[in-house]
Amino acid sequence: PPADEERPRPTFRLLTVQWNWWEAVTPFARLSDVVGRVVMLEDLRRKLRRLVETEYGLGNRVYEDDDGVHFLVADLDWDEAELAARLRESVDRESGGEVSPVVSLGGSTRYVTDLAAQIKTARATLPTVGEPAWVATWSDTPSGVVCPVCRRRPLEGDRDLCPWCEQVRRRGIRHRLAQQGTVWSGEIADGRGNVALLVARFDLREWLDGTMSHTLFITSPQDMAVVPNLPVPVDSWQSLRQAVGNIPAHLLEPVSTPAEIQGRVQEVRRWGKQRRDTPEGTLARRLTARFGRLQYAATVAQDLRRQYALDPADAFLLALARKNPSASRLLRVWQTTEEFLRAQADRLQEMVGERQRAVLTLRGRPRPGLYTADVPGLGQTDIFVRPEDGRAQTVTRLTAGQIERLRGAVGQPVRLLSREDGRSVRGDYPIAAVSTETYSPYQIITASPNLLLAMLPAEAAIEAAERLREAYAVEFGKVTGRLPFHVGLVFMDAHYPMFAALDTARRLVETFDGPGRTWAEARVEHVAEDDGAYTLTLHSDRFGRWKWHIPARRGDGKDDWYHPYLLIREGEGLETRGMSLAGPDGRWVHVSQVQEGDQVAFRPNLFDFLFLDTVSRRLEAHADSDTGRRPHPLFGTQHSPRPYLLERIADLQDVWEKICTVPGMSETRLNGVTTLLARKYRAWGDGHPEGGSYEWLVEKTVARDLGGRADLRDAVREGLFFDVVELYRHILKQSIEHPKEKETR
Repeated sequence: PPADEERPRPTFRLLTVQWNWWEAVTPFARLSDVVGRVVMLEDLRRKLRRLVETEYGLGNRVYEDDDGVHFLVADLDWDEAELAARLRESVDRESGGEVSPVVSLGGSTRYVTDLAAQIKTARATLPTVGEPAWVATWSDTPSGVVCPVCRRRPLEGDRDLCPWCEQVRRRGIRHRLAQQGTVWSGEIADGRGNVALLVARFDLREWLDGTMSHTLFITSPQDMAVVPNLPVPVDSWQSLRQAVGNIPAHLLEPVSTPAEIQGRVQEVRRWGKQRRDTPEGTLARRLTARFGRLQYAATVAQDLRRQYALDPADAFLLALARKNPSASRLLRVWQTTEEFLRAQADRLQEMVGERQRAVLTLRGRPRPGLYTADVPGLGQTDIFVRPEDGRAQTVTRLTAGQIERLRGAVGQPVRLLSREDGRSVRGDYPIAAVSTETYSPYQIITASPNLLLAMLPAEAAIEAAERLREAYAVEFGKVTGRLPFHVGLVFMDAHYPMFAALDTARRLVETFDGPGRTWAEARVEHVAEDDGAYTLTLHSDRFGRWKWHIPARRGDGKDDWYHPYLLIREGEGLETRGMSLAGPDGRWVHVSQVQEGDQVAFRPNLFDFLFLDTVSRRLEAHADSDTGRRPHPLFGTQHSPRPYLLERIADLQDVWEKICTVPGMSETRLNGVTTLLARKYRAWGDGHPEGGSYEWLVEKTVARDLGGRADLRDAVREGLFFDVVELYRHILKQSIEHPKEKETR
C-alpha cells in the first residue's frame, strides 16, 4: 500500500559484518591448516548470527557468504559506535585476532537491493584495526621464535606450532574427517602424484542489486486473460503493452498525498468503466480494484524508467510483470545457489570413490604431530601421529600392495627422521599392529552461495567440471545468460604449497568476474524445439560455436511464460514479437520466439585451467584488462582463446579423442605437429594466425598429419588444439592409445 500518516511504508537498515576470506585462509602451506581456518570462519559466522539475531535481537540475516554476514535490522537510532565495537570484539576473540572485519550500518531504506552497494563499499573500506588478540600471547613468554604456521604467535619450548594453530588444525581435522574426506593432499593425489583445485563460482552481483530480478516475471498476459472477476483480454506482452499505451500517460504517473492517490484511483476507474469492453479499460479497472495497486505500479515504473531509460509505457508494463526484488526473494536466490553447490560437493564423493589408508599401532608413543619417517615396506614417507589415540596414520596415497607389505612388517621399527618444521628427530617405534581406514580422496574447502573450492585427484578434475556444467544446465537452464557460473581447474603436485594454489584460485575468480560481468554477443544459427525445451546453436568470434538447452515448461507441464527469456539485441521483427518486452539493457524475448539470425547478448559462463609447475606460474591466472583474455603461450593476450566458454568444456575431450583416433597417430607424430605449428607461428605470425603463410602451413599439416579433418583444422586456428595437447598429454599424462583402448572395449 502507499505510504500515508496512518500506514507509513516500512523501512529498515542493513548491517554488514565483512572481511576478506581469501586473506584469512591463503597464507598457509598445508591443506590441514587451510581447512582449520575455514572451519573457524564458519563457526565465526554462526556466532555472529547468534549475537545479532538472538542475544542482541537486532534483526535477521538477509545474506551470507564466505566474506561475512549481512542483516536486515530495525530502523532505529542505534549507537553505531558501540555496536561496531562489540561486533569487532567478537570477531577478534573468535578468530584469535586473525580477522579484521569492516562493520557498517546503512541508513534508512526500503530497498534490500541497497545491500549490493553496501557490500561493494565495505570491500573497498579498510577495517578499523586495534590490537589483535594474538598480540597478548607475547606478553608473558621468553620465546623469541615465531610459529611457522600463523607467523604471528610465539613458538614455545619444543613445539612444532603454537597452541592456537594446533587447536585450529585439530578442529578442522575433526570436523572434516566426519565428512569422509581427508585433509592431507598426499592422500588425494592421483597415481602420478598430482591433485587439482576445483574452483566453481557464481556471480550474484546483479541478483543482489535486483537487476536480474527484473527479467523474471510474476505474471503473464496468459494469466491476466483468465484472472477472476476482471480478466484482461490480451494474449501477449505486445497486446498488453498496447493496452498500457492506450491509457493516458498522466493517469499512470505517481502522485504524492493520500488525497491525490484516492482522486487518481477514482479518475482511472471512471476512465476504465467508460471503455469496459476494451483491454485498456479492463486493465484500468484491474489497476484500481485493490487500493494501492495503481500507485505502487506507477512508483515502480517511474524508478524503472529512470534506471533503464525506458519508454513510459514499457516501464509501466515491466512494473506490472517483473518480480519484486524483496528480502525473501533475495534469500531464495542465494540459498538456491548455496544448496546447488553443496549438492555438487556431495556428488564429488561418489565420483572419486574410496581408498584405504594404513593406521599403525606403535610400541611407545611419539609426540603427536607430522613426521617424515622411514616406514618398513614404504621407505621414507610422511606420517601423522594422532593426538587422540597416539596411533600413526599414513598421509600419502597407498596401493593395495603397499598396505600388504605394511601388514607383513609387524614387529619392525618405524624410524622417525624429522618433524614438521624440518628439525631432526630420532626414535624407533616397533609396529605392534596394522589396520586400515576408508576415506574419500577429496576435500571440500568451502561451499558457499557464490564459491565452491574443492581438492580432488587431477585425473578426476575434467569429469568433475563437466558434471558441474551438466548440473548447472539442468538446474538453471531457464536463466541461461543471466546467472554467470564459472569453473576453473588448478593442477599441481600434491606437495605444492597451498598458499600459492589458493592465490591462483583467487586470481582465477577475479579473471572470471571481469569478462563474466560484461555482455558478450553471439548469433543464433539454429533453433530446435523438442517436447517443450529449446536447443539453440550459437556462434561468436570470441567463443566459437556451442549449444544451449533451455527448458520452457513448468513443473506441472504447462508453458513457462515467467523465466526463460533471452536478451536480443538485433533480429527481424524484434519489436513486434508477441512474447517480448523491454527491460534492463534491451528487449527480452521468450525462448519460444527466438529466431535464427538473432543477435543474443549474454553473461558468459567461463572455464579455464592452469598447471602450476612453478610457484610463479600463478601470476598467469590474471586476464588482460583490455582484452579480458588470459595469456596464451602461443597467441598472447590479443587472440588467446582463454578463458573458454563453460559450455565448450566437452569440446576439449572431443578434440583429444579425434587427435588420438587419427590413423597412424603416435606420440612422435603429435609432438612433431605441435612443435612445427608452434615454432612457425612464432616465426611467421603477425597478429592473428589466420592468414598468409601460416594459414597455408596449417592446411598442409592438417592434411598430412591430422587426417585432413576440418574440425581439427579449426581447433588449431583458434588455439584449442594446443590447449588440448597441454591438458591431456602434458598435465594429465594420457597416452595416445588411451582413447583407442576405451573405444575398443
